[in-house]
Amino acid sequence: MPHLKQLQAQYARQLAIIGIGMEALPDKALWLRAIRKHQLTWTQLSELKSDKGVIEQLNVEQFPTYMLLDKHGRLVVMTSSLGPIEDKLKGLITAP
Repeated sequence: MPHLKQLQAQYARQLAIIGIGMEALPDKALWLRAIRKHQLTWTQLSELKSDKGVIEQLNVEQFPTYMLLDKHGRLVVMTSSLGPIEDKLKGLITAP
């Protein structure tokens, strides 16, 4: 989580982070508590359908999964670590 927060701070003007949870409805309170505990300031979404819905549509098979989309919503990178995301960001935009 600290690495993701660092990327958010570094690319604040060029990068929007959205968290998508795979929690089921009975786990909603735990999910919200984790968001508060880790002080996640970016948008958090969940359909509360476990591994169905958007998680299934995006073919997410492992957690965490990080996706970098361009400004048109096209997938640029999908990975389980932030290294490839950071490398691509460095090539696409310059930090302020």
